[in-house]
Amino acid sequence: MLIVPDKTQGWRLQPLSVQEQAMPGLMIYRFMHNMYYANIEVLTKEVVDLARGANPPLSWFCIDVVAVNDVDFTAAEALRTLHGILAGLGIRLVFSEVIEGVQKEFDRSKLTELFGRDAFFSTFAAVVSAYGQRNANGEPSGN
Repeated sequence: MLIVPDKTQGWRLQPLSVQEQAMPGLMIYRFMHNMYYANIEVLTKEVVDLARGANPPLSWFCIDVVAVNDVDFTAAEALRTLHGILAGLGIRLVFSEVIEGVQKEFDRSKLTELFGRDAFFSTFAAVVSAYGQRNANGEPSGN
């Protein structure tokens, strides 16, 4: 599901087929399962398809992991690959709603080091704020 603005309720979940952006250049994708070998290929394919098909092109892609409480080795390796694919497209990968246990798994697998500590946000609204502030300051949004 994608998290998109809603004029009456603030935010709403939208099917992936709509490919709506939270802000021009920012897409927020909510993954509703633990990240492990049996479903990480789905996440990877969906994210890459969304990133490649985005109009306007994306600068940031946020994975909201509010429902994730485990990331196995295979998923960590897939996230490492996904980071490289998105970076190759000029898109920064960020995360929101990461619980402490998942953050520890990211730290242990060196994903935090790869993504950067500033790639983790407490809420998707914080991502939107940081993305908007970055653009307002005239800084490049793709980094």
